Amino acid sequence: MARDVNPFELNMSKPAVDVVIAAGGLDFTSPPVSVVPGSLLAGQNFVAVQSGGYRRIEGYERFDGSTAPSEAKYFSVILDSPFSTQPTSVTIGSKTFTVLGGDDEELYLLGESEGVSVGNSVSFNSETRTVLEISGAGTTVPKRHAEIRYNAAEKVRKNITAPPGVGAILAVLPSPDGSVLAFRANNAGKVEAYKSSPSGWVPVTRAIHLPFNNGTAEIKVGDTITGASSGATAKVDDILLVTGAFNPSTPATGVLIISGVNGTFSSGEAINVGSTVKAKTTDTQAQVQIPPNLNPDGVVYNFKGSSGTDNLFFVDGVSKYIYRFDGNKIVATTITIEGDSGLSCILAEKSRLYIASKASLFISAPGEPFKFDAVDGAAEIGLGADITNIVPARGSSSFGAIIITTDKSIRVLYGNDETDWRLQIISTDIGALPRTAANVNGDIMFASSSGIYTVEAVMQYGNFSVNSVSSAIKPLYKSLIPLLMRAVVRADRSEYRLYCSDGSVLVGTQVNRVSDTGAILKSLAFSFVSYKDYDTETFIYNGVCRVVSGTSERFFVAGADYVYELDKGTSFDGRKIFAYLITAFFHSNAILARKRYKSLFIAAISEGYSEAFVQYDVSPSAYDGGISRDLIVKLFPQGTWYDTSNWGTFVWSAGITPEVRLDTPGTGKAMSLAVKSISAISDPFTIHSFTIRYTAGRLER
Repeated sequence: MARDVNPFELNMSKPAVDVVIAAGGLDFTSPPVSVVPGSLLAGQNFVAVQSGGYRRIEGYERFDGSTAPSEAKYFSVILDSPFSTQPTSVTIGSKTFTVLGGDDEELYLLGESEGVSVGNSVSFNSETRTVLEISGAGTTVPKRHAEIRYNAAEKVRKNITAPPGVGAILAVLPSPDGSVLAFRANNAGKVEAYKSSPSGWVPVTRAIHLPFNNGTAEIKVGDTITGASSGATAKVDDILLVTGAFNPSTPATGVLIISGVNGTFSSGEAINVGSTVKAKTTDTQAQVQIPPNLNPDGVVYNFKGSSGTDNLFFVDGVSKYIYRFDGNKIVATTITIEGDSGLSCILAEKSRLYIASKASLFISAPGEPFKFDAVDGAAEIGLGADITNIVPARGSSSFGAIIITTDKSIRVLYGNDETDWRLQIISTDIGALPRTAANVNGDIMFASSSGIYTVEAVMQYGNFSVNSVSSAIKPLYKSLIPLLMRAVVRADRSEYRLYCSDGSVLVGTQVNRVSDTGAILKSLAFSFVSYKDYDTETFIYNGVCRVVSGTSERFFVAGADYVYELDKGTSFDGRKIFAYLITAFFHSNAILARKRYKSLFIAAISEGYSEAFVQYDVSPSAYDGGISRDLIVKLFPQGTWYDTSNWGTFVWSAGITPEVRLDTPGTGKAMSLAVKSISAISDPFTIHSFTIRYTAGRLER
């Protein structure tokens, strides 16, 4: 080819400007010419935003329901003169305040300034000073505020408690009142439950049960019952009906929840209320037991319709028990099924419970979460393979369809009762991994052994199609399959999250893109999150749950030592968050043309105080779409991610939309940008776009 041929029609005399929107997520597999500009060659702890951009994540922090470390307050006082030595605490009136730091006459104090006035005396040891000024908001210097805020969080963090017990926290579930239910073994090896509260973890009562049958006359809540032969007595607090009703024609069976027990009831004896025989015991009384190897699945639902009557219903993944937690007490009863398999999945929809055990789907009677007998309107549906997920599809809570996945197929259940239930196959070519399916703003997503898929409604009435959405991250996804624990949705961010047992999370953000024909196509932009500790590379948890209260969404994990709240604070429980991204190479639609790069502008917005390091590369090795050796050398010159000696350093503050400039001298065919953040004080920030200035050169020979 002649040297003066310019097939890309580049203007080689004038500077050119390219604006690249930060979007697309991770892409490990696309050929260089088809990589979406703004997508990532690598990244950790930057998550794709639905509206565009990459956002550095929040941290996580230990949790017990009391004041969160990241919500700690502080204020500052200016004294008439500094103390002779820096105090650790000072007394103002009758209150003692922890000192978080200070600059000469100014002290930063943990807490709120209520009750502190100008002119108050401030005491430390034998010295006394006078308050001249008070700032309830603390310092106005952004970095100093971030540092003092971190110090305040560290002080509060030490007061956060773990659920009592030994060993790791076994699981967490959402409480119906918006708090968190945590499970941990006690010193005797029995599993106890605790609920978070403003005063920390409080024990949850495991109810005492008395199973019965032959209920021919009504027993009421509040009745005092007596064992006809044992003489044992108790008060009835609740009644769980399993079959029938209290009458002679269809005698009730179920469980009485009792308290104030005196004596031991005998199996098979009559249950009297006064002198009237009401039912017969089928066993003696016993307290609800929770297995130590529980792997629970739960749902908060209101079967009564009135406000304030939500309950948590859950299965333990091991036994045949269905549990209910009303915010104060755990009750349970078994479901009668064949075999030894436990109950694995649970869904509440259309005023029924849907529960899976192996290949069978059990549907409770309408409005009766513990009744699973066909005579009461319940049903059992066999699917021929182990059920792995039960998820509501689009539609109202009364008439929507339900997606049921097995390890071999995807199906949809239509209808509301035995008169119109219809099970239809969506696909028999693929199955879903356990507890990886979720409804993300109306779209079903699930993980399989071959990738991540969506189940989408098609134009034909009642039909769905299955579509793969994870081809761009195939190598990463393959490595995470053995670690997958559960899918959880963050609806307000349109995120499908796959939590893994090693402390990592694969995040798919719902985004819309326009096809060549102008059609709106849905896709996922994938990001990788690692909660592993910056120094020790460990963060293990046993379970994750989403707690919804109104429009608020909160996320919690059961850690080895504490319950942790995710998406919270600026640190990993006091330790640094290590985040980075490396963009795909921008070739400015001229992949063979060399460019002389001048400068790079980065548009970013901080949510408080943020700091980051920026570097670039203009020499992709053979331009194979991967990270070049030159880039690795430039970014990490001493073989470590953490060196920043040759990086540009930038700081953002809330309320400012900076146009950060980085001079980029160099000649190459394409440019890649790297952004790195290593901090325990930086607030999240979002990178929206990159603007590149260059002049075009000759074609690569």
